Amino acid sequence: MDFGYQKENLTNLLGRNRNILEIPRYQRGYSWQDTNLKTFLSDIISEINISHSELTSSEYFFGTFLLKGNYDGTAGSLEVIDGQQRITTSVILLAAMYNTLHSLATTSELPSELSDEDKKSLENSFKELSDEILNNHLLTKDRKPENRKKTLKVETDNSFYEKYLFGSQEERKSLAPKSETEFNIKNSYDFFTRALSPSSIKKTFNSYSRETVPDLPLIDYYYAIYEQLGSSIVVILSTTSEKEATSIFESLNSKGLSLNESDKIKNKIFSLISEREPLDHAKTKWSEMSKTLSHYGDKKWVTIEDFIQLYWKSNISDTPARNLYSDFMRKISAPRKESLFLDPENLLDDLVVYANSLKLLRGKDNYSIFAAEYREEVKFYIENIIFVQKIRQAEPLLLQIIRSFELDILSSKELRRNLHFLADFHIIFNTILMRQTNKLRKPYLDTAISIGEISRSDLDKNMKKDKIREELKNLREKFKSFLPTYQQIEQALNEFDFSKLSYSNKIKKGEQSQNNARAAHLCRSFHVYKNNNLTNGMNFEHMISDSNSLDHSHQPGNIILLESGKNSRCRNKGIDQKVPIYLESENKIFSELDSGGYFADLQRDPEGSINKRNLEIIKFIHDRMKNI
Repeated sequence: MDFGYQKENLTNLLGRNRNILEIPRYQRGYSWQDTNLKTFLSDIISEINISHSELTSSEYFFGTFLLKGNYDGTAGSLEVIDGQQRITTSVILLAAMYNTLHSLATTSELPSELSDEDKKSLENSFKELSDEILNNHLLTKDRKPENRKKTLKVETDNSFYEKYLFGSQEERKSLAPKSETEFNIKNSYDFFTRALSPSSIKKTFNSYSRETVPDLPLIDYYYAIYEQLGSSIVVILSTTSEKEATSIFESLNSKGLSLNESDKIKNKIFSLISEREPLDHAKTKWSEMSKTLSHYGDKKWVTIEDFIQLYWKSNISDTPARNLYSDFMRKISAPRKESLFLDPENLLDDLVVYANSLKLLRGKDNYSIFAAEYREEVKFYIENIIFVQKIRQAEPLLLQIIRSFELDILSSKELRRNLHFLADFHIIFNTILMRQTNKLRKPYLDTAISIGEISRSDLDKNMKKDKIREELKNLREKFKSFLPTYQQIEQALNEFDFSKLSYSNKIKKGEQSQNNARAAHLCRSFHVYKNNNLTNGMNFEHMISDSNSLDHSHQPGNIILLESGKNSRCRNKGIDQKVPIYLESENKIFSELDSGGYFADLQRDPEGSINKRNLEIIKFIHDRMKNI
């Protein structure tokens, strides 16, 4: 094996021989968060010696870095194969320090009690250190300033990385992260900027130092951190061979060290594919998958690790996250003719397409794959199962259902039928009966894996459709067998605490928001079944006014969907005044309630009428679900 080995300090790694360090696009995005950053800063500051009011650096082992490229070459690029989180964090820290010092040297933020001479001396010190950081470590060395480049390039989010670390304060304020990696870069830079601010730097030292930190000139604290970071010892392993880089990486990280299972799987895939075809093919596909999963919004999207585990559960086996790599190795090492065998290239292709399926499942493209006539309906039921009822056991199956729909081996009718069933089943099973979902886990996973196998088989499309329809039918029958008789459900309802299934406009915090969502699903499902359409343009109407003092006013029996304009007209009116407005609605349920005498009963016995309608709604949902 041909590779180089050097013992260096961190200073020599950054900006060496005008080389640029690159974090390749296929690598895991920058993921360090506050806990990692605090440990990183503690590791640096705790190693600084304090003696006779002086701060001096000590020899500290910073870690091993694996680089692909000619480390002794000049003005080239070196890919960071291992160590990208630490090297990126180091550069972010140096950039935060540079910008802090540059600001101190140019904006006259020094204490007013200092003499002009002392201010000038301090400004010069700040400028000298900031220039050293910029010119020696953040930029490559070149006689022509226009030829200088950033010493670290982050291929995935380089534009944001450069603008946020090296742009003006105004630019930073206007930049909004659009991926999880960008968010973490921003968070790390802001963390270090706060820790290194003139008003906080001594406090930062005291938080992480092993000894009491004396009062010293401000510049001494900055020099101490800079010198300790720069003098930290690193071991550089380098090779120009792609295959050897992958092999070394795997060796470094297969001995129980902290590394995500997905990273090990990725590098093994790269190693195996490079034996058959150019490695760029595998890198491009992995990057495509990463890009699909890198959406960032109000809620965290998904990590590659979580996605691969979900894929594994959906297609291969219910393997614990910690054992994914060993299960992967067992399958790729099996004889090719055995059913156990897993082809790494096929796996990579599968990961790319299933990443897109997960994107569809989580609504990251606004469910655009579904026809407009039923798009909102599909969205409603998927979001209810995953986000409202939080049935995580269902996600592997839902992923396969979406993938089958994409492949045109599951019709829109079957898709909607099964979404309706699962959402309503869990309302009865989990919310009403309060049963645990443990017994559902195996049927969910077995069905998901079977559908995945059918979709990848050599059967013709119609045969695949028939088999998938049969698998889903068998699952529905299995789940129905877990339900007691309706008489037993009715008995459970008589003891049921309807505060867990109530909708109120007055209380929207904490647990009540979850209760609102459950009740909303029940009422919308009832509406869909009765009217054969979704509830576009309709809002929830409390027939008896929503009141904190009347628990039954929040219950499903008192809630109905009404067009928003008519809803506004009903405000502050009694039942007798509301009924004529109700009967103008396109919602068929109003005419049924009126002909059945419900509104009259509601005025005479509000609580009893609402309780009776609660049971009728749930029985209707139950019977409908049992007949799907």
